Amino acid sequence: HPFYFGDMPHTWVGSEYINAVRSLFVYEMDDRLILGGGIDEKWLSSEEGVSVEGMPTYYGKISYALNKEGDVLKIRVNGKAVSPPGGFVFMLPQPKKIKKVSLNGEKIKISSVGDVSFYKIPAEMIVSYEN
Repeated sequence: HPFYFGDMPHTWVGSEYINAVRSLFVYEMDDRLILGGGIDEKWLSSEEGVSVEGMPTYYGKISYALNKEGDVLKIRVNGKAVSPPGGFVFMLPQPKKIKKVSLNGEKIKISSVGDVSFYKIPAEMIVSYEN
């Protein structure tokens, strides 16, 4: 009797593709929510910048926008997400050496791998790069 035997793509392949694209913008790691880990610096040179709206995560929906003007990058993070135990972590694009970073108006230090950790949203970061 007839049965199906073929090479239809499996559902897991589609879900892995979606997860791969999603991880460019947001992913969970241990007890942290990583933001912007796969953003290409070239994307920031567009007039619109880069934005993510209502991205679902384990901690709730999150949105962020990045706009670059000259050697200054502005990042705004907001949404309904609750702070993960390990915090939110924004991976900063690093086309050049970072001169200074401020988070909600206060100068902060970044980690040796170029990320900023914070525990409350909304949050606004200003990143100044060296010329």
